[in-house]
Amino acid sequence: MKTFEERYTAWLDGGLTTEAQTAFEKELTERGEPLEAKLDYLQFRAFYAASSTAPKLESADFFNHSLFQNLEEPDQKQRAASAGWSLPRLAWLGGLSMTTALVLFIAIIPKKSETHSQAAYIAQVISARSADPQISATAFQTHPFENDDMTVVWLDGLDYVPANVPENAQ
Repeated sequence: MKTFEERYTAWLDGGLTTEAQTAFEKELTERGEPLEAKLDYLQFRAFYAASSTAPKLESADFFNHSLFQNLEEPDQKQRAASAGWSLPRLAWLGGLSMTTALVLFIAIIPKKSETHSQAAYIAQVISARSADPQISATAFQTHPFENDDMTVVWLDGLDYVPANVPENAQ
C-alpha cells in the first residue's frame, strides 16, 4: 500500500483512478485538508511553466550525470585528503625518516679516538690453564701506542714462592 505522501503526489499530478481519487478526497476532508490545494498547485504549475526563462535541455540525462558527478567529486577528494596516505606524502615521510635516522646514527655512535686511557686495556684472561680453580689471571697493558709498551699478567691465587737469589749474584 502506498503512503499518504505518495497518494497525495499522485492526486496532485492526476495519477489516481476515479475510484481512488474519490476515496482519497474523502480521506482529505476527514483530515480537515482543503481540496482547494490541488487547484492552487495546478495554477502555480501553469504560471511557472509560462514564466520560466530556462532553456529546454536537449539531453537531460547528460545534465543529471554531470550534476551528480560534480556532487560526488568533492566528497571523494575530501575522503582522499583525510586518509593521509597519498604517495607523495609517503615519499616525504620516508625521506624525513631516513634523514632523522642518519642524524641520530652520526650523533649517537661515538667516533673512535686515538687516545685511550689505560683502564680500557684491563682484561680478564679467559684461557689460563691451571690445575687449581682458585688461580685467576688478569692482563694489564701500560701504554698501547708508545714505544715503552708493556703487558703484565697478574696471577692471583698462587702460593707465595720465595725468590732464590744465588749467592754469587751480589
